[in-house]
Amino acid sequence: METKSTHAIPVIFTSKQLCLADVGAFAAEQTPLLIADIERNQLGFNGPCIFVYYQVPQDAHSLFTLDICFPVCRPEVYTGAFACKTLAPIDCAARHYQGPLTDLFNDGYAPLIAEIKQSGRAFSGESREVYHLWESPQSSQNQIEIQFGLLPN
Repeated sequence: METKSTHAIPVIFTSKQLCLADVGAFAAEQTPLLIADIERNQLGFNGPCIFVYYQVPQDAHSLFTLDICFPVCRPEVYTGAFACKTLAPIDCAARHYQGPLTDLFNDGYAPLIAEIKQSGRAFSGESREVYHLWESPQSSQNQIEIQFGLLPN
C-alpha cells in the first residue's frame, strides 16, 4: 500500500449531493462547463481533474457529497459561475488504476480498501480520484489515482 501526503491545491469546483449511480451524469454535465469557464477566465490549469468524495456510504443509493475540482494557477482572479477553494492536504493511501470505469471498483478500490483494513489504519471519510489521463468511460487507457484519506495513527 502506497501512502503519501498531498499538498494544498487551489481549485475551481462544483459540488452536489448525490448517490453513486448519479456520478457519471453529473460529471458528464459539469466537467465541460468547468473547463470552458476556466478557459474563458484564463486561469490556467495546474493539474488533473480531481473528484473529491465525502462520507461515501456502503450502499449505492444513499446520498453523499461530491466535488468535481480542477486545479488552477490563478484562482484569485476568478469571477465565473463556479466556486473557488483550496483542497486541504491529506495523508492518504493511494493506488494507481488503469482501465475502464466498469472495473474501477474491483481492480482499483477493492484491493486498496483491503490493504488499508489489513494495515489497521482508519479512513478519514474523504477520498479522491485524480484523473491523470481520461479518454472515455470504456477506455483501457484511463489512468486514475485513487486516494483514501487516513486518520493519524
